[in-house]
Amino acid sequence: MAQKTGAMKILRDYFGYKPGQALKDFSEELKQLSEAEKRELTELAAKELGVEVDWGPLQ
Repeated sequence: MAQKTGAMKILRDYFGYKPGQALKDFSEELKQLSEAEKRELTELAAKELGVEVDWGPLQ
């Protein structure tokens, strides 16, 4: 069974930060996406990382 990981961590691990970007900036970028977009990106990233999504609150 794959490890369960939170959606925010999956997105951060997969996409990483841009040069000079902090967690707050990354979170602001995610807030600009719709819930459907966040879910789709998270599911695709989780598949690539080989983890299962823990669908707690997405910040």
